[in-house]
Amino acid sequence: MFARSHRVCPWVCLTALACHTAPTPDDTDVATTADPLVTCTTGDACASAAPSSAHASWRKDWFYPYGPGAMSEDPSKVFGTDEAPAYPEASIPDPTSGGRLMFVATSAVTGTLLPAATAGGAHATAFEVEINGTSATELLDASEIDWIRVWPNELVAGEPVWVSMHVRAAHFDTDTSIRVRLPTDQGDAFDATAPYATTPVRLTSVAHGDALDRVYVHLHNDDAVPHTIAQVIVDGRDQTDAACLATPTLAPGASAMIEVPLCAPTSVGDAWTVAVTFDDATEAVAGGRVTMPLWPIESWPNDSDCPFPGVNDANFKLHQDAGFDTYFLRQRRPADAPQCAQRDAESLVDAEFRTANIFAFADDGGWAMPEAAWDRTPARMLGDEVDNQSLDELRDTQKMRRMAEESTYWAVRERPIVTYIGASRHRFTGMFAGSADLQGMDFYTSACAPHITDFGAAPPLRGAYDYLHATVRNQEPLPTWLYTQGLGGWLSEPSPSEARVQELSVVAAGGRGVMFFQTALQFKPDWEDTWAAFGSLNHDLRGVRDLLRVGAPTGAAHTDAHAIVEALRVPGGLVLVVIGLDTTQGPTDIDCALQRNIPYALADQTIDVSIDLTDDLGLADAFEVLNGTLNDIEATVTGRTLHVTTTTSEAVAGRLIVLATDPGLRDTVQARLTAP
Repeated sequence: MFARSHRVCPWVCLTALACHTAPTPDDTDVATTADPLVTCTTGDACASAAPSSAHASWRKDWFYPYGPGAMSEDPSKVFGTDEAPAYPEASIPDPTSGGRLMFVATSAVTGTLLPAATAGGAHATAFEVEINGTSATELLDASEIDWIRVWPNELVAGEPVWVSMHVRAAHFDTDTSIRVRLPTDQGDAFDATAPYATTPVRLTSVAHGDALDRVYVHLHNDDAVPHTIAQVIVDGRDQTDAACLATPTLAPGASAMIEVPLCAPTSVGDAWTVAVTFDDATEAVAGGRVTMPLWPIESWPNDSDCPFPGVNDANFKLHQDAGFDTYFLRQRRPADAPQCAQRDAESLVDAEFRTANIFAFADDGGWAMPEAAWDRTPARMLGDEVDNQSLDELRDTQKMRRMAEESTYWAVRERPIVTYIGASRHRFTGMFAGSADLQGMDFYTSACAPHITDFGAAPPLRGAYDYLHATVRNQEPLPTWLYTQGLGGWLSEPSPSEARVQELSVVAAGGRGVMFFQTALQFKPDWEDTWAAFGSLNHDLRGVRDLLRVGAPTGAAHTDAHAIVEALRVPGGLVLVVIGLDTTQGPTDIDCALQRNIPYALADQTIDVSIDLTDDLGLADAFEVLNGTLNDIEATVTGRTLHVTTTTSEAVAGRLIVLATDPGLRDTVQARLTAP
């Protein structure tokens, strides 16, 4: 642990971080630029301390509580707002007992995990783990836990390993510690006990840099009092001295980004672990698998379109020109698409996908991707809307357990390809979150698309954001790829403004990739403006997506307007998303039942946004990314509050704004925006 005297400045820095300070601004001064109050640099990651002890943490499932009287007034005014965010889902009760437990440690041996019984199925793998003296298999069979995962399966002495589970038994809510024993063919990897409790400072995101040689750890203080970081432990090693965290004391409601260098680059599919301890709070702990450094813009194409290079080049070009770079890919395509049916997916990915620099999202058909194509396959789907059953059915069939065992099976077989599950009910996402490496969600607000909420509770315009936000909260700090509504043969199709609202909702929620369901080209001729809106925003996102991939929402943006505003902390500054919600019309379920789609139409709106700046943020530049160009905007700083005024309307339903602390960020975004 670093010595307190090593981090004393007018503002506190972690050890050996080249701490620099600037004068405190006057709260009445208004400026168009502002320096950060404190900066830091990373240190020597290879000089880290010896591996640390075991760590654990706990979180309850997150959901929107049913608001009393939420449906008693105009839904556009009340339902789905912050004041009454009620989403009635077939009388699904609010989750009560249970939650996700995460345990991380380092292995004492080099060995292989021992196999355990599974719930069945051709693609299922489980390993022996003992929880509080009882085998995990026995706990699963007795429904005390819903699922459990361990990674990696091949352990190396001194290297990280994690055990993650979703528990159901009520005693876990009141227990204060957990003992985990992990046997291998060379003896126990560990037999350790760690305290756990809900932490007031959440790990919101953990993401590795482009070269996999560093990790960005994001925290958010939910508490009403400040908390100070004591240690930053990554992959079982105390990296406090090497980490760059300019402000280790988090004020109430504040977020922080920690950049932690690694002694050597990691590899896709490998285990990572993070434990952040505090002087005055329960530690925040998590573990996961390293994902490919990609923020995908993914299409679920119509099977008959086959928009793949070398198969249907014309349809591929339409998608390529619209900014798509990742494609949902089935092993077998339908007979009415003979071009697709004649090509096997494996060679297509290894050859044409590689040449075109695009990626495959493998379907859940159970076919294995050959090793030669692994670097073109960032993820494998295990199932879409896996929670689309009653709670009794999910538990009777042990669906959560089977998802985790299938995820482990594919992790062993295809180590660099992470696993994905899709969700539909936000009150169930917490049970599944973590059972796969990636989580998704779809909830569409336009064109009378089917919705999971009860009849009469037509999705409000902000509904997509709320459902995606709930998914991110439950999956965090693991990644999410989140759906937006495409051209899919609904009663109608999304208007350009509805399309923009929903796609920007993915960004505002903190998604680490956007997925379109669907991109059926048969509807494109009648909806050219919507297709153009997809392409325009996709290309704009290509300018900032490398920042978004390692960034995270902060909750630091505020407005009195009827709008969604979110400031995402990224290296070099903030990305601000502003989505207008003031409408002049919108659909109801009665309209849709009568086959009468009434699209949401946005009113002209002026939106004033204020953003709380942490001490390591300033303002050197402000610009909007819109229609492939970078446009200057006016931003000011008063004290430690940054102000932006913008507009939304039917013509531009949402804004994507970069507020740069680093003056070089504009050049970085411009280069990415114009890259082929």
